[in-house]
Amino acid sequence: MIQGRASIEDFIIQEYLPGRDLAFDSLWYRGKLVTSYSRERIEYPFKHISLSGITGTPSVARIISNDEVNKVGVRAVLALDPEPHGFYSVDLKEGPDGKIMVTEVDGKWHTTAPLWGFSMAKAYQEPRYNLAYIYLALGMWGELPWDLPQYDLFPSDHYLIRQMDSGVLLMRGRDGNLWRIL
Repeated sequence: MIQGRASIEDFIIQEYLPGRDLAFDSLWYRGKLVTSYSRERIEYPFKHISLSGITGTPSVARIISNDEVNKVGVRAVLALDPEPHGFYSVDLKEGPDGKIMVTEVDGKWHTTAPLWGFSMAKAYQEPRYNLAYIYLALGMWGELPWDLPQYDLFPSDHYLIRQMDSGVLLMRGRDGNLWRIL
């Protein structure tokens, strides 16, 4: 028994993936990719309580544009559902060689997806960034009032910064514009 709580049989061994912690969020409509975006998770709240330092949703994340993340994300979703409809999220980690590996696929959006959509729409006064609205418009009318890119909906190098019980900041680049969102 380990600390009287678990036995060795309760554990699994898996490959160590020391690279970046990445995420791919995608919206599908009747088997067709409508739009998607990718990000790197940089910092987590309460990282001291986990061996990996990963604890729930990130407190700092950055939008990235990465063709390989897009390809792997789409392949992972299609492996889960050959006719995807709705939001799908993919968790990814980089291996020691930089290869992108899938660690989880879900038929739902990541927790921060609506916050990213709201923040980008508010900062840029661009309703086509509002993921919740896009989702509802597709469900109600089956079409959108604008064209969206299939990949990289949001411009890269934007940071979403948030902490427990405090506001949300959106920052462009390390030295760019700063918006207080909530």
